[in-house]
Amino acid sequence: MGWGILALLVLALFAVLGNRGLKHLYHLRKVEGHLEQQIALLKNESKRLAYEIHSLKDPKVLEKLIREDLGYLRPDETVFYMERTGGR
Repeated sequence: MGWGILALLVLALFAVLGNRGLKHLYHLRKVEGHLEQQIALLKNESKRLAYEIHSLKDPKVLEKLIREDLGYLRPDETVFYMERTGGR
């Protein structure tokens, strides 16, 4: 009877602490949760980038970005810079 209990105890310890035991399962579940969070973040980023790509196909949006970010002008446009004097 004593050997049977000892054998069960050894098997139980191996099930909990062994290579494929509960400890390993707990670690895998933790990693899975982290990976699911990363997947959700990457899906959101992918949607945002797809929307940005789609919007850049609109000539009005593209022109606005080029004019604002790069300072491009149309051939018939002139820029006036005004300097503040006095007051505040």
